[in-house]
Amino acid sequence: MTAPTVGANGGGVPAPDTLVALALAKLEVARDGIAMHVRRPGTPSRIAWTTLTWGQSAARIAGLARALRARGVRKGDRVAVLGDPDPRWIEADLAVLLLGGVTVGIYPTLPP
Repeated sequence: MTAPTVGANGGGVPAPDTLVALALAKLEVARDGIAMHVRRPGTPSRIAWTTLTWGQSAARIAGLARALRARGVRKGDRVAVLGDPDPRWIEADLAVLLLGGVTVGIYPTLPP
């Protein structure tokens, strides 16, 4: 049996074998497209937004994964993410998953 491939006519490129690999492959395909508008903290709401492309988001995910790896995060580790639900949370999730870890969400609105 032949391994699945992606691209035109199979393209010879192995298909991503994990959810994270699939997400990162999709980020590469749409690299220049707008991924999200992110509010910059501490700025008035009328000028507080910045735009991130999929390529920028992929770079942020890879950078966070490298930083987590440098801090000792390994496959199977649980990593707490503290913050409000935000599009950047997805980047943190993907970075942790990329290392084989598990994200544990901690929301500031949770009761003690």
